[in-house]
Amino acid sequence: GGGLEVYTGPFSASREGRRRRLEQREKQYRADQEWRRKTEDYIRRNIAGQKTKQAQSRRRQLEKAAGAAAPVREEAAPVLEIREAARGGSISLKIEEATIGYPGSPLIEAVDLLVLRGERLGILGGNGSGKSTLLKTLIGELPLLEGQVKRGQNTVFSYFSQTIDLGDPQRNVLDCLRDLDPLCSDGELRSYAARFHFRQEDVFKQVGLLSGGEQSRLALARLLHHPANVLLLDEPTNHLDMESIESLNTALDKYTGTLVFVSHDREFVSSLATRILELKPGEQGGPATVIDHRGGYEDYLESLKAELVAA
Repeated sequence: GGGLEVYTGPFSASREGRRRRLEQREKQYRADQEWRRKTEDYIRRNIAGQKTKQAQSRRRQLEKAAGAAAPVREEAAPVLEIREAARGGSISLKIEEATIGYPGSPLIEAVDLLVLRGERLGILGGNGSGKSTLLKTLIGELPLLEGQVKRGQNTVFSYFSQTIDLGDPQRNVLDCLRDLDPLCSDGELRSYAARFHFRQEDVFKQVGLLSGGEQSRLALARLLHHPANVLLLDEPTNHLDMESIESLNTALDKYTGTLVFVSHDREFVSSLATRILELKPGEQGGPATVIDHRGGYEDYLESLKAELVAA
């Protein structure tokens, strides 16, 4: 609403404080509107009768009263749904004795990894450690330098790239979504777009003119349109507002398929990951190795503390 609100305490406390503040403002506004309605009704009924002076007094009160500001009607968070493909085999992915990277420039070596159906792997590592390259290799966009990758039976992948490519920048949002199903009517596409906060004239915005957040939401709309039982996500929360991140988090929490994702958002990782893959830098700038931490993000932090104590 054009104002700045300050809350003390951590993020969770700020969200609760924000909720209470909005409820209080809504309550004050309704009470003010009810007082005004009753006052105006009293004035109409008595301005020409025996209580003219009282009615005139209340009219002056009404004119002087500033009134409670109408509460800001904040846009509801997008409600995201992840369509799941038919149940895949017990093994989603298997990597054996793999070296990952580019010809003459290996980034990760000695990779042996078994990903079971329904697991949620969070991939952590420094910039340039090979996280995105690992995902591109798993999806088949990049070939292995050595070793092999095996996909499980009936595995259906969907991949969200950190580098968003929406095609021709001259096309609009509606055209970009029409690629997903040419048989969909404009009404159906507009209804689907609205779930990702592209409403009314927004669907005619050119892709090249979209903000970073709008591009991310459009990329998610394209990703989530087709069912999948294995999701590979590379920094999916980049550029998203807090409400969209929470909606994505909620949708992924309900998702029963296999999830492999890269994220710098530690809250996001903590809430979703049941297993952590850490890309540990090699000596003297050599290829990284994958350290497999069984357990969630908090377990991973505890293991790091134990390593520091032991050292």
